[in-house]
Amino acid sequence: MFSAMHRKYRIIFSALVTGFIGPAPANAQGSALPADLVLTNGIVFTVDDERPWAEAVAVNDGVISFVGDAEGVLDMVGPGTEIVNLDGRLLLPGFQDAHVHPLEGNAPFVNCDLLQISSEDPDPENWIEHIRSCGESESIHGWVLGWGHSSRQLRSLDRMPRQVLDEALPETPAAFMERSSHSIWVNTRGLEVAGITRHTKHPTGGKIFKDPVSGEPTGIVADSAGDELMHRSAADCSGHAGSKWNYLCSQCACVLGSWQSRALVARRRSGYAQVTEHPVPVGLSAHG
Repeated sequence: MFSAMHRKYRIIFSALVTGFIGPAPANAQGSALPADLVLTNGIVFTVDDERPWAEAVAVNDGVISFVGDAEGVLDMVGPGTEIVNLDGRLLLPGFQDAHVHPLEGNAPFVNCDLLQISSEDPDPENWIEHIRSCGESESIHGWVLGWGHSSRQLRSLDRMPRQVLDEALPETPAAFMERSSHSIWVNTRGLEVAGITRHTKHPTGGKIFKDPVSGEPTGIVADSAGDELMHRSAADCSGHAGSKWNYLCSQCACVLGSWQSRALVARRRSGYAQVTEHPVPVGLSAHG
């Protein structure tokens, strides 16, 4: 990993994603301008189905200006060009995390931690006062959101899981992600805000757990059903002054749903790359 290079240069890889590599920048006489950075003698995965592999990359003013062989890139070398010899290592579009868990990672968004109390006491009935106190804290989205319990603990209840949350938070929508992140525990008000009723069908890739007798939602929604509910809770973060969380909320669908892997089947010895169809600024990563 060339950390110094990664810090210095942020490369737009959209040209490679779409399979288009433009001509090198030229001066008034039509000659190619010297590159700011040249990475050469490597295995370059281009994310271009027609030209998947190359040996060298040149960069001008933060934008890739050449992708090709090691001999061809020599025309881009000038007195001020920084040259990185990859020495046969793999060069990939910068890794972007395609599987993120922002809820578990930042207190301003999640305002109720159940990890400690659920570890000390496995009975959700004994968490009611703790959950009720979470409703007294300021919320940036109008919900009480949290995580940390185990789905096994909810299955041991003698009543529907949502009824426990209703006792703690009867008026405020609340949702709690369990430890594996594959299901959400939600109260009745949260189900109402999300539009989930006994008549709501299971979404593709998800499940809304319902009482076998009444058909009413029990308060547990799994996988994509839980994702949709959490998207709803994050729909309006305008009350929070932190720009990073406004940005996260605005990009939620992109973060959670737009990524794909196209290099998984290519040269298993060289690793893999994940890319997005959306042009985004990314770094370059070099791996041995």
